[in-house]
Amino acid sequence: MQILAGITILVRNRVEAQGKMNDILSKHGNIVQGRLGLPHLHNDSSVVSLILQGTAEEVENLYYDLKSVAETEQFEVVLAKF
Repeated sequence: MQILAGITILVRNRVEAQGKMNDILSKHGNIVQGRLGLPHLHNDSSVVSLILQGTAEEVENLYYDLKSVAETEQFEVVLAKF
């Protein structure tokens, strides 16, 4: 079963996390439907929002890979199942 999900990621240290996050998002690029990054101009943090479409297992795999990046915190929401 396919799901549509959103993950919002708070990145505490953009410079440290950038390479790791890009590698993970490239690895799971087949389920990433949209990506929006909003840098914070006054410090080194940012927010990244992802819209994902895939199986629950694919979304969970991406979620857990992102959790391995120490500089990030994630919040996941399943928007629809179809």
